[in-house]
Amino acid sequence: MEISLTSAGLKDWDGSILILGIFEGDLEAQCIGLEIPQKKFLAKRLQEINFKAKTGETSSFQFLENRPNKLILVGLGEPENLLLDDLRKAAAIGARASMGTSGKLGIFLPWDQFDPESSAIAVGEAIRLALFKDLRFRSEPEPSPLPETIELVGVSTKAQKSLGKIAPICAGVELARELVGSPPNTLTPSALAEQALQISKEYGLQANILDKEDCTKRGMGAYLAVAQGSDLQPKFIHLIYKPKGPIKRRIAIVGKGLTFDSGGYNLKVGAAQIDMMKFDMGGSAAVIGTSRAIAELRPKEIEIHFIIAACENMINGSAVHPGDIIRASNGKTIEINNTDAEG
Repeated sequence: MEISLTSAGLKDWDGSILILGIFEGDLEAQCIGLEIPQKKFLAKRLQEINFKAKTGETSSFQFLENRPNKLILVGLGEPENLLLDDLRKAAAIGARASMGTSGKLGIFLPWDQFDPESSAIAVGEAIRLALFKDLRFRSEPEPSPLPETIELVGVSTKAQKSLGKIAPICAGVELARELVGSPPNTLTPSALAEQALQISKEYGLQANILDKEDCTKRGMGAYLAVAQGSDLQPKFIHLIYKPKGPIKRRIAIVGKGLTFDSGGYNLKVGAAQIDMMKFDMGGSAAVIGTSRAIAELRPKEIEIHFIIAACENMINGSAVHPGDIIRASNGKTIEINNTDAEG
């Protein structure tokens, strides 16, 4: 998905889908001031449908003639309260409303109120991530048509260089989303380690992956104790980014790597949410996604260590057996039967 910008106004823009940000207040004056063929229609139609342009409010219009063929209006609220994050949210809302259509997508927002580079990055990221869909585990995936190109309309050319940051950052976020969305029977500690190794090979990171034996030699008892209830071997992941040239700062980013945790949750009733425990590795997903982005962005003068203690905490045959007596968090004792042990 290509993201670009043009400093030209709406008058010469030739795309098919246009997202417009509109403030609360005099909507008729705002519409008449737009350099698009449909401006008079919009001024009248918004009054008829009582569009207020409150923050996040949307309305879409389809046209058979005159470009753009589709207009998506997103309310920005009161102009004096506008924040950069409001541009980000408006872009995401407009992008989601555009799904199902193809062609060139343009977005026109009040860029002048913010630094052009900051606003271009915020809006570009918002659009790409709003259009992202993970269809890997659907039996019959039905991908929606998406815009071929995205153009930020009316943005200063000073923001051109900043566009290069959007793809690496979004790729890292999308990778993290995919990891979190993966079920535990596919995203095991070994699979998480393989993903880390793939990033290290592709982007030149140093990689140290410790297995159970390595961790035992280093006296990592607390970590190994968490993993001892599972048949799957733990993987302690350590990626290192080193820039070219002098290093003035070193930081470490650490993420929780429990790919699935049924430890205490199977002993609870009610809102245990055992099906949600695949999200327990969200911290590790964030770290791996960040390593992917940092490795491509290649910042200077900073060394970054990415650390993940990946393991699985399960109650299974290797942890408890029929007839075992265990104590739940509420103080009650529970006897494990065959069904409990197998599950």
